[in-house]
Amino acid sequence: MSPEWISSVKESGRFADQEWSDPIGVPLTTLDALIAEYGVPVFCKIDVEGYEWQVIAGLSQPLPLLSFEFVPEYAAAAFKAIELLDALGMRSFNFSEGESQRFERSEWRAADELAEHLGRMRAPQFGDVYARNQVTRR
Repeated sequence: MSPEWISSVKESGRFADQEWSDPIGVPLTTLDALIAEYGVPVFCKIDVEGYEWQVIAGLSQPLPLLSFEFVPEYAAAAFKAIELLDALGMRSFNFSEGESQRFERSEWRAADELAEHLGRMRAPQFGDVYARNQVTRR
């Protein structure tokens, strides 16, 4: 759903051999609508190949814990997502590289510290950003 993400990862060589030429329609909703229907999740994992900040823009309240995928080729989207989450009150951040599912930092960090770390990363590194509500201590 993100032509910018596709262009960025193809230019880096990560997905140079992939083609996203056949569009398909998919139903969309917002996180707020899902919360209204099912309640507040304990954990929300967002992995939508470059559309993360737009998904997070559909959230109007902090969640206990949320993660989204990060790729350095399209870092601007991650920075927008971090900014939105911070504004919602999710002010504790961490990161896991690749598919490790292990936090890189023993201490959770502020949004600007995490953004600085991510800004130094280069492809092919990637990972998941984790954000938690300031009052959540899980």
